[in-house]
Amino acid sequence: MERVPRLVVVEGARTGHRFDVRAEALSIGRADTCTIRIDDPGVSREHAQIFLRNSTVWVQDTGSRNGVFVNGKRIARPKALGVGDAVVVGAHRFVLALEEAVDDEDSGATSETTEPVPTVAVSHARNAPAAVNKKALVVAGVVGVVVLLGVAAVVAAG
Repeated sequence: MERVPRLVVVEGARTGHRFDVRAEALSIGRADTCTIRIDDPGVSREHAQIFLRNSTVWVQDTGSRNGVFVNGKRIARPKALGVGDAVVVGAHRFVLALEEAVDDEDSGATSETTEPVPTVAVSHARNAPAAVNKKALVVAGVVGVVVLLGVAAVVAAG
């Protein structure tokens, strides 16, 4: 039986869903026109695309505000994915899997299923975007302002 690449939702409101990756792109976002619609304020209307080219699965950020993360790193250009790679879009984590094709009466394969998802060992710390320490940002901002005032005082006295 043929094995097909599938995007498996392992975290988020759509957990348990699987999407076949084909040459025509899977679009991810809040818009009704997206293949994978995610109702999440951290997700742009058209956030990302997953597609198959030359037997390789690719992910591309389509100009989102909050970014697309692959294995914990924000991507700036299309990135090739391997089996087991984790893609984070908003509060959703997807893992690329290679699974047996499931026959469908109409098209020959399913485009979305909701079968139980096997446990996937994914380290949240490694794959999630780094948390922002707001207190550290405030302290760094205050220190920066103090340094700038000091430099301005030296230049004015000078």
